[in-house]
Amino acid sequence: MILKIIVALLVFMVVVVVHEFGHFIFAKRAKIKVNEFAVGMGPKIIGKQKGDTLYSIRALPLGGFCAMEGEDESEGENDEELDFSKRGHFNGASIGGRILTIFAGPLFNFILAFVILFALFGIRGHQTTTIGSVKEDSIAQKYGIESGDVIVNIGDYKIESWKDVQTSLSKLDKEDTVVKVLRNGQEKEIKVKFEDSKEKVLGVTSKLERNIIISLRESINTFFYFISSMFDILRQLFTGKVGVGQLSGPIGVVGAISNAASNGLYSLLYITAFLSVNLGFINLLPIPALDGGRLVFLFIELILGRPISRSKEGLIHTIGFIFLMGLILFVSFKDVIRLGIFGAN
Repeated sequence: MILKIIVALLVFMVVVVVHEFGHFIFAKRAKIKVNEFAVGMGPKIIGKQKGDTLYSIRALPLGGFCAMEGEDESEGENDEELDFSKRGHFNGASIGGRILTIFAGPLFNFILAFVILFALFGIRGHQTTTIGSVKEDSIAQKYGIESGDVIVNIGDYKIESWKDVQTSLSKLDKEDTVVKVLRNGQEKEIKVKFEDSKEKVLGVTSKLERNIIISLRESINTFFYFISSMFDILRQLFTGKVGVGQLSGPIGVVGAISNAASNGLYSLLYITAFLSVNLGFINLLPIPALDGGRLVFLFIELILGRPISRSKEGLIHTIGFIFLMGLILFVSFKDVIRLGIFGAN
């Protein structure tokens, strides 16, 4: 159990460090001084100064940070007190350089996710609609679905990819349905009835095939499937179908990664890709203190030709930060209750 938690924390740290590395690379390109690039949080264990930047490893494996000169200098200060002329100051860089530096964090998360997905589909192979194996005592075995069958339809849903199999099963609103398969060149309709109306699982695995072009296509499709899932969660939040208390915080994320680690390397890497997309997507939301909130102010500056009052911007980001910390504490408390940590019920 402890090993799984350690693995989960390391995965979480890698995703965050890649995000911060994106900021770091583009800050250097924009001639913005990076005071420190840290792996981990908390007390410093080891550090090495190279040029203007201190590279450090810190005690807690909870992410990392890229501290840029003057990035948060405006918080709590009057505009008259601010000096952007110092060498390497964030606000002294070009507007384009600052926009790219902020956007690079989420961008690197997206790149990491795509690379992981392409590696998974390229090495392991991509899933097809052909059944590779049927699990013992499964619904599929019970009703005569066989290895080698090509799934054509599930109920009224046409199956063109393995994701369609998962999606159609989740959307079924009744316990029984008809699975149409192609067997030895002939279509066959098989009636199945699920024992659990809430969890509809056939108990089959997909036959895997290796093809670089198809792997690339599957990687792209899966990447945008992750993105669409995030938009769907936002839509459900705004419509009230999902409450804030149902979201997962850092504790829930670590728990999910730990569970994925139990299912093997493929599941661990898959959820790492999803988590990376998740982090990039959330950071692009136009919320103060997040990258998206900072980008809003930068684009306003680009359009108006002048920045909004730095002190006011800093105040807005501070309020946003307090709000986000409160939200994280709230969902983390819900995670503790949901997961039964410390005997909570």
